[in-house]
Amino acid sequence: MKDGSHINKYIVEFNCLATQVCGYEEGALHHMFYNGLLDCIKDKITHGIDVCYWECKSEITCQTKSNPQPSSSKQSSSGGSSSKQSNTSSSTSSLSSIGKGKNPQ
Repeated sequence: MKDGSHINKYIVEFNCLATQVCGYEEGALHHMFYNGLLDCIKDKITHGIDVCYWECKSEITCQTKSNPQPSSSKQSSSGGSSSKQSNTSSSTSSLSSIGKGKNPQ
């Protein structure tokens, strides 16, 4: 992509050329597309991904602080292991729902 070019023109030209070549998998084409972008556009993409990562990390930290796991030293002699197993499975399901973009309640 040349300085002063418009991203839409780059996308159209890249897609046109990508349909004319054989033997490249989708991942390789993504890599070539990204490498052809201007550095300022790559920086914006990287910044957006970085912001999303830290927002997600912050949400997980807040949820972990609001739902602390009981320590192993506080287990009671009457069934402490079953309550620990129950808490572990609920936190695991909460984390997996976060990864799927759901808000666990």
